[in-house]
Amino acid sequence: ILSSMVCATTISGLDASFMTTILHVSAQFRLINTWISNMGIEINCNPNYTRKVKMELMRCIRHHQRMIQIIPIPVQFVSLTILLLLCSVVNEVNNLLTPIIFMQILTSGIEICLSGYAMLDSGTAKADLVKFISYFISMGIQLLLWCWPGEVLVRESQDIGHVVYLNVPWYDLPPIYQQHLCLMIIRAQQYCSISALTFQTLSIHTLTAVFNTAASYFTLLRQMQEK
Repeated sequence: ILSSMVCATTISGLDASFMTTILHVSAQFRLINTWISNMGIEINCNPNYTRKVKMELMRCIRHHQRMIQIIPIPVQFVSLTILLLLCSVVNEVNNLLTPIIFMQILTSGIEICLSGYAMLDSGTAKADLVKFISYFISMGIQLLLWCWPGEVLVRESQDIGHVVYLNVPWYDLPPIYQQHLCLMIIRAQQYCSISALTFQTLSIHTLTAVFNTAASYFTLLRQMQEK
């Protein structure tokens, strides 16, 4: 019991840490969306919108200098640079978590299949049945802790283009600002995500794919048992 508690605590702590890391990166995209929305409000309410736009862009620069210690860059290049830097952070997180996610996805389907098979086996004792049910639920929760933050990251990175197009009156801005906003929209079309050795993008679709794989393995085991 003691060893099981230690293992469960360690695994839960690691999963929570990785989930927090992915959500933190997602929050940076949400922060950009908030700044862009506020920028659109300022442009609509304040006639001196050019100065306000420059102030908002400078605030973005200072924020990213504090976050990732980048070198100072000109204001006119900040719009595209922010997205590129955030995607660089995503790549670093991706390189850190890719092997772990790959092994998790690779083994989760088999483990869910075997635990489900053991639950439905008529010869399973009641004490073992409780263990298998607990293990099955814990595996599902563990997969959800990985897939849900990945889905949030994909959605937040994609929303930048929509926020720029819908919340900012780009048609009233000077051509130089329109060009930078167009670059942000184009870059946002290539969403950032966490993957497992380029095999699978981490999202809710990954969760359903793992359960579908487990169901296929389970059907194969049942057919082998009947034969």
